[in-house]
This record gives sequence, structure tokens and C-alpha cells, in this order.
Amino acid sequence: MPMSKTNALRTLVLFLMLAAGIAVTPLAVRAAPMAGSLIKRPDNPALYYYASNGKRYVFPNERVFRTWYVDFSSVQTVTAAELAAMPIGGNVTYRPGFRMIKIDTDSKVYAISRGGLLRPIASEAVAAAVFGPAWATMIDDIPDAFFVNYTIGAPIASAADFNRGTELSSAPTINSDKSFGELPATTPLPTPPTATPSSCTADTWYCQDWNICSPSGMQSRSCTMIVDCPTATTPSPAVTQSCTSSPACTADSWYCTQWNACSASGAQTRFCTMTIDCPTVVTPSPETSQSCTPPSTETTCTEDSWYCTQWNSCSASGNQTRFCNITNDCPSVSTPSPATTQTCTPPATEPSCTADTWYCQDWNVCSPSGAQSRSCTMIVDCPTATTPMPTTYQSCTPPTGGMSCTEDSWYCTQWNACSPSGNQTRFCNITNDCPSVTTPSPATTQTCTP
Repeated sequence: MPMSKTNALRTLVLFLMLAAGIAVTPLAVRAAPMAGSLIKRPDNPALYYYASNGKRYVFPNERVFRTWYVDFSSVQTVTAAELAAMPIGGNVTYRPGFRMIKIDTDSKVYAISRGGLLRPIASEAVAAAVFGPAWATMIDDIPDAFFVNYTIGAPIASAADFNRGTELSSAPTINSDKSFGELPATTPLPTPPTATPSSCTADTWYCQDWNICSPSGMQSRSCTMIVDCPTATTPSPAVTQSCTSSPACTADSWYCTQWNACSASGAQTRFCTMTIDCPTVVTPSPETSQSCTPPSTETTCTEDSWYCTQWNSCSASGNQTRFCNITNDCPSVSTPSPATTQTCTPPATEPSCTADTWYCQDWNVCSPSGAQSRSCTMIVDCPTATTPMPTTYQSCTPPTGGMSCTEDSWYCTQWNACSPSGNQTRFCNITNDCPSVTTPSPATTQTCTP
């Protein structure tokens, strides 16, 4: 990658980190947390439960946390050295009987028993009998990756098979839920959702950001109902609108993080995100995994290492996100990723900005045909304004040199790791399009020895 683009990406990452906030206010350092404490590092928002077995357990997201705690007032801050001395034991699971869960790839709805035991609910009638008429508002969708934290138990065929009150009282602490013994509760437990529908006057909808404007002058977004008010029917917000079309494009634009550290198994990965979706073409994603030379095995590891960017600014809908990337893949353990989404307090409704903020990379080298391009990404979406994207194409004076070209120039990434089926791939991109010839792309697939 040219130096100018590398510097631009570093500038973007620095800007995002300076603009972002941290969800949990750091508290005073306490040298010796007791079993049953909530702990965190001063420089990282990840929260852990310190159990009596000497291990720390990760809260996958705030929804799980809120089934055990009312607020963050009891969080203790420990040093990085103290935290590293506490091995990770796994993830915290939902409090028994508090809510129901499901995953997008499975239509079943599960109640939760002690120890992360999932009990499939046989029908809507059974769910209503156990959790009340508002049962549909007590279901959380969890990512497939977190489903492995639970085990499947016997189904609930009738209300007699599951006593919600008994389940709620079966585990007053996370320590007891994991069968490590009883500990005194240090803070009051949150009140579970009521069986009677709460008063509401409208459904609640969450909409994603608008897509890039198409050449035909239209853009779209997806909207999802997050609270279904049983006494009202609120129409979905608009999912299409007219817009001012950007100049015609010839390829999608991608942003990739730097490669993470080489794992002990000889592989490294990175995240790639499409920043401009060109509607007239489909540009393959850059490679997100490749083989590498493993580090020395003299030192054994006990957990994976993760790097997370700071949380981005809180959106008007009360959500914020960040990227988390594994930096050291320990082959002997599997450490869950820190949470990448959380709720937050939206900014004040009084406008604090007057325009969107865009970041544009440097212009590409002028092509022999007299054109150059760049990619632009919105880094601050001002909720009270719509600022058009800067131009991404312009004419230019082709480089002179008195020499005509005889072939196109291509850049190819390294081959990725060999798959079990004996194949490996790479991504090739044309870097100089010679107008007088058409040079075939280098091979992007080949056979290999698994």
C-alpha cells in the first residue's frame, strides 16, 4: 500500500479514538478485590466478574449485565498486572428466569435455568403461561457466537415444567449460578420484567443509516421493531428516499485494519469493511486471513489477547460500537471477544453540530486516460444536517515520460492458508490500466497440500 494511504488510515484511526467515549467511568484502584466483585482495567471498558475460584468471567454485553446488576456503581478498577493474574474462566450467562433468549438462525425461544441451561419453550401459549401476556417483549436475540456459552436442557411443555420464581431465586449471585458456592449479595438484584404489559402508546423502531445514494437518485435503509407495544400499531419509518446521486463509480471501496500478530498456528487476520458500495459492480473483499511465520513457542499462553478501539460517539438512538481484533491467538484456549456494541445516553437534542464530517484518502495516481479517484468515508454523522459526500472522481493531467505502456500492472496479496479441501486464494487488483492493451489478471486460486 502507498505510504500516503497508510498515513491516511492511521490519521482516521487516531481521529476516531480521540472522538470516542468510554461507557463506564473508571473508579479508584482497589488492590485486592474480593470474590464476587465487578472488576475492570483503568484503560479498557471490558467488565468482569471475579468468582471464588480465582477466575474472572466476561460480560458479553450490557443486556446480560443488567440481569444481574442495576448499575455500574460497584465496579472496582484493578491494575493490568492484577487482571492478568486472574485467568478468564468463560462468559457470564443470563440470570435464570429473568428473560428469554433466541438466535437469528433458530426459531426456538428458550427460558434459562441455573448454570446457563436453556429450556426450549414448546408454544406461545406456554410462554404466556410462564412469563405472562407480555412474554414477547421479554425475548433477547443473542449472536450465534454466544450461544455456545449455554447447554440445552429438557423442553418446557407446560407451565408446570418451569417455575419462574423458583428459577429467579435459585442463583442470587453469578458465583452460585456457576455452582462455585454461595456468596453474600453486595448489591440489590434488578427487578425482572413484569408479566403484565407496561403502559405504552407506540411501537419502538430502530433504523440503520441510509445507504449510499444510487445513480438513479434513491437510497434505502433497514428498520427493525425493537419494542412491540401490544396496545398500538406504529407504522415502520420510511425505508427509501430520494437523494442526490454521486458521480458514477467503477469499483467498491474497502477499508482494512492492519494485520494482527501472527498466531502460534501460523495465521493472521484483519477486518475489512466496505466504505463505498458501487451499485454497478461487485468488487471482492480484500483478503482477511493469510499464513505467516509463527512467533517463538518458548513462552506458553493461557488466553487470547484482544485489541479494541475506543467506543465511538453515542448515536441519537442510544447505541455505540467499536472494533475488536484478536492480537494473539492462543492455540490452547478460546477467549471470547469483548463486547462490540452497547447502549449509551444519546447526545442532547440541542444541535451540537452543523454538518457531517467526511474523511477522504489521497487522490490515486493519474491514469493514462486522465482520471484519478479516491475514497471518502463519513466519520461524524451530524443528526441535524445532511452534508453531501465530497467528490471521489476528477480529471487530471496524465503523467508524461515519453514511453507508452505495453501491459497492465497488477498487485496481488499473499496466498491465504491452504483449506482442508486443498485450495487457497488471493486477491489481485489492477494498479495501472494500460489503455492500449488488456492484460489478464494473475491467477487468484490454486491447489495446495492441506
